Amino acid sequence: MCRHLTYFAVLLKISSAAIDKDLLAPLTYISIVGCSISAAASLLTVLFYLASRKRSSDYTTKIHMNLLGALFLLNVSFLLSEPLASVGSTWLCWGTAAFLHYSLLCSLTWMAIEGFHLYLLVIKVYNVYFRRYVLKLCAVGWGECRFPTLPHRA
Repeated sequence: MCRHLTYFAVLLKISSAAIDKDLLAPLTYISIVGCSISAAASLLTVLFYLASRKRSSDYTTKIHMNLLGALFLLNVSFLLSEPLASVGSTWLCWGTAAFLHYSLLCSLTWMAIEGFHLYLLVIKVYNVYFRRYVLKLCAVGWGECRFPTLPHRA
């Protein structure tokens, strides 16, 4: 059985003593409720943006929506990690762990992209233009590194 997918409250404990069973249940409950609220709020925000008539075409809103998508994936993978880890399948455990780590890395990367974009807005105010800016940010944020292929010579 896979036991390495545990909640952050358990992972961040200071002492090496075992956690009391009476304390583990409330920590698990708080984690589930907090992640569920965060996932629902992220999903609703993205859905309201997609359903709005006046979609903002600025870069900041698109970066925010990608960050919210990454946070939604992180919360969903975090909520599914404990039930899927208790199934007992090794490949399902590895897949869940990989998806949890991927969504965490995407969330942290999108937060860094938000900081970079804020830097460009506040510090580099004048004459800042990048060709296909959001596409490049999405390639970094979601981890799609596609290298262009060279044409074949005849």
